[in-house]
Amino acid sequence: MKSVTDDIRIQCSLIHLTLATLRRKNELIELIRWAEQKRLSGVQRAYENRLEDEERRLFRHSLNHPRTTHLLRFVYFAYHAIKPRPRYHVQGSAAKYRRCNLTQTHRMQYSA
Repeated sequence: MKSVTDDIRIQCSLIHLTLATLRRKNELIELIRWAEQKRLSGVQRAYENRLEDEERRLFRHSLNHPRTTHLLRFVYFAYHAIKPRPRYHVQGSAAKYRRCNLTQTHRMQYSA
């Protein structure tokens, strides 16, 4: 039988995963724009493939937990509408999306 703390732990985990997915999706959109400006078609295609993966992950979250996902999308985009976007990306911000790093999730740092 599930306890209340298990339910809270599951909800916190869901919130963390959904917000991390939204953040990665936003980063990938900006990296795609950057690759397009630099005319790096191979890199752009790789980022687009990873963006599709993130969109699938968000779709799966929205199927399983529609209200929570909808609320978190609203909160995420409201927060980023208020907070200005940094002018420059942090050096090495695209390195975590390399193919070899995608299997090593323990090295990826998710900070909002």
